[in-house]
Amino acid sequence: MSGTEYPYRNRMLKDLIANYKLKGLKKDEVEYLLGAPNHR
Repeated sequence: MSGTEYPYRNRMLKDLIANYKLKGLKKDEVEYLLGAPNHR
């Protein structure tokens, strides 16, 4: 997987870390914030 496949991933990660309390969240709670993954 290259960075060109997900060009906004770094910005999304920075926004997620800056604006949400992630510690203690369950996988389904994080998936709710991000939306369903494209692959598993």
